[in-house]
This record gives sequence, C-alpha cells and structure tokens, in this order.
Amino acid sequence: MHAYGRQGLRADGRHLVGEREVRLPHMVPSTLPWYPVASSEVACSYTNMGAMLQMLVAFTFSNSPRGAIGRTTDTHIPCAHTPHLDPVNQNATLHVLASETPPYALCLRQHQYLDNIVRKMGHWPDCDALRRLIAHDRGVFVDVGANIGACSMMMASLGHRVVSFEPTPPTFVALAAALAGNAPNPLWDVRLVNAGVSNASGTATIFSQPGNAGGSLTTGVGGASREQVADLKTRSCSKGRRVPGCINGIRAHAVTQSWATYQIRLTTLDDEVRGLGPVDLMKLDCQGHEFRALLGASQLLVSPGVRVIKFEFYPIGLRQVGDEPAAILRLLHAAGYELHTRKSRIEPTEEAYQQLERTVNFMSPGGTDVVARKARIHVRHP
Repeated sequence: MHAYGRQGLRADGRHLVGEREVRLPHMVPSTLPWYPVASSEVACSYTNMGAMLQMLVAFTFSNSPRGAIGRTTDTHIPCAHTPHLDPVNQNATLHVLASETPPYALCLRQHQYLDNIVRKMGHWPDCDALRRLIAHDRGVFVDVGANIGACSMMMASLGHRVVSFEPTPPTFVALAAALAGNAPNPLWDVRLVNAGVSNASGTATIFSQPGNAGGSLTTGVGGASREQVADLKTRSCSKGRRVPGCINGIRAHAVTQSWATYQIRLTTLDDEVRGLGPVDLMKLDCQGHEFRALLGASQLLVSPGVRVIKFEFYPIGLRQVGDEPAAILRLLHAAGYELHTRKSRIEPTEEAYQQLERTVNFMSPGGTDVVARKARIHVRHP
C-alpha cells in the first residue's frame, strides 16, 4: 500500500489511500477535512457504489451502438455535496460516459461550463487529442489542472497510469467523487493531489470564476490580492482603445467580488512526479500558471524526462500572473522540445514568439493549444 501525503488519494482497485487506508464501499477519506464525510445522505449514496456503477456501465455500454460518441447516462446518484464549503457542487450527480473509450464515470455539477458541455456532448473535446499523443498502451499521464477529471478518468479508462493535480477545494471534491465512482477497478492506477503546481511549494490564494470553476486563477506563493489581480486585468485596458484581450474596455475574466476565494496548497512537479520515472504525456491547463509549473519541473524535464507536453498558451493569463508569454516557449526550446500549434511549427526565435503572442491575442484571446515533443528521449516501461 502506498501513501501520498496529507492531500493525496489513490485508487488501486480496492482502496483509496490518503494518510490511511479507506476500504470500499465507504470510499470517503476522512483525512480531507472539507470532504463531506459528515453528510449522511452522501455517505448513504456511496454504499455499494462500485457494484452499482459496474452495472450501469455495463448497461450503458451494451445499449450503445458500436463506435457511438456522446452518450451520457445520469445515474442520479448524488456526489460531491459541499454545502459547508461552496454551493457550486449542489445537485451534482454521477454520470456514465460511453464514447470511443471504455465507459467511465464523472461527477457532473449544475450550471458549470465544462460540466454542461460534457453532459451535452458525452465528453470534453479538449481531451480527445490526448489519446493520439501518448505512445504506449499503458503510459504515464500527468494532468495539471484536472478540473473534475474529464481527461484523467478518460486516460485511466484506457489503462494509463494517472497523476492529477487540482487545487480548488470544491472542484477537487468532484474529482475525488469521480474516482470513487469508478472504483473498484483492478486496472486503474490513479493518484489525485489536492494542490496547485507552481515553481515553489507553499500556500496561495486562488480565485474561482462563477459558472466556470475551471477558470480559477492564482498568482502563486505570496501572490496578489483580489484588488491587485483585478488591476492586472484592467490596466492599460481603457474604453475606446484596441488592446488585446479587452472586451468593452475590460480584460476578459476580470476578477470581481463575485469570484470565490480559497486558500490552497502549492507544490512542484519535481517533488511530486519525478519519482514515477519517465512521463509519456503531461497536460498543463492552469490559466496562465503554466510557465511557473514548468519552472518547478526543471529536474523532471531533464531526467527522467517528459516525452510530450500539451499546454495552453494563454498570453493574457501569463502576463496577469507576472510572466512574459515568450518565457515558456524559450524554456521548452532550451530543454530540447519541438513546439507546434495546430497549424504550424513554432520556430525558436524571438520574432516567432512575439508573432505567436500577437496572433493568439487577436484570434483567440482565451489561449491556444501547443504541443511540445522531446526531440530525444528514451522512455522505458516494464
């Protein structure tokens, strides 16, 4: 049995492990102080969850046309109820997704951007490319900014070893509920870490966007206050001026009093992941914190190495936390990666970096996906 520290969980088919072993069907680790272990209705709903989900998965799969995409079945089993923490998880229920991958469960909430799309389409489109980017049948996948686990659970269902990071407390509850909903499964190897990934360990404030908890923002250890963050969003963005990312004189996703605020733990990829050995694929989607996440992976990128990194290049978000957008491109090129957008290769020149920032700010201010492939890395698996 393995332990993963104060705020880690693991599923090995029989147990969820935090600081101590928690046997199914309870599936609720009491070492997480804000997890709803005191809620009798939630505790009851998880009883025999594994058997129920296995039957529902079998039913969904057997009744889906071969190759069907976009099938979502609501089990009506409550999950992730956190009235003492935040109403964002109110009325969340477990859903079984049947697409091109083996069926798996997610805890879907009401009135949340990602959850609504998954409920409608039967999958989260951003995860689709991940299957093509991992070269091994049973590879190692690291998910930084896991949200409710749409990509993590999909990759686990395909047989990959998964490590997922999610800092926002109520979102992590939904992520943990999804993992619990998929247990027991002897083929799954999943670890969840309730922390943000940055360039240094510590604590920080995170701001969570209403209706889109995945749009959370943190400026890291000792980061800015709500007012300072709001100022970073609106500075040099006055009405009547054409500034990239401005909408009616306000930068996209300006932090206001309506955003929920949480204190979170920060860690580094070197501390959490390096001991796993070579990583086949890493997904980085942390709303402008991607550069700092990679600064905290300086040893991991060299040895044992990360074969492929898929990240969101979000210039406005990077500048908001105080980083130059080109810095993440320089870092990866210097580490021996080749970078590509969906349309073209990114050349390792300052001119190319600046042109990419201008293009993204004009065409898609919310960011664009970049894939970084290691030019030479020998990934060995047992």
